[in-house]
Amino acid sequence: MPIRRPTPGRSPIRGKEQNLNIKQLIQARKNSGKSATGAPQFPGYNTAQGIQAVRKLISEQPRVSGFKFTAGVGITTIPNVQLPGDSRVFLGLMFTGNAINNDTFTVDINNNKIINSAGISLFNIANGSSIINGYFEYTQPLTGKDTIDIEINSSAGFTGVVNLYYI
Repeated sequence: MPIRRPTPGRSPIRGKEQNLNIKQLIQARKNSGKSATGAPQFPGYNTAQGIQAVRKLISEQPRVSGFKFTAGVGITTIPNVQLPGDSRVFLGLMFTGNAINNDTFTVDINNNKIINSAGISLFNIANGSSIINGYFEYTQPLTGKDTIDIEINSSAGFTGVVNLYYI
């Protein structure tokens, strides 16, 4: 009985070993995500954009920083609220946690009071019917050395997270 050889592009015959290129197998993992010369691919390489366009896209992507807090009865200030030094625009915020309807909060950015005694339940993730972007918009310019003060006035106390969105 003659031995059949597989045609190119088809799987080998059962029981027959396929010629493996061992060097290619070793290099495959090492070269994953790199160009033919072994240089790392930059993000967005497959979009046919130049590296400057991709850098611009990345620099304009919204980011988020979350700050955990435990609000006691009365006024509580959320400590250490700082955004990275490269942040340029404050986009908005979102609360998580079980605030009571009469709990309020105030936000100052660089001594500019942008929210004063607003109800936390209106800015809560549970109030998703009014959210378009995933946060409540309060666009403000940032300098990179910003002072952000958030005070919560709670009647019963609760634990939560405030997420600050920025570019």
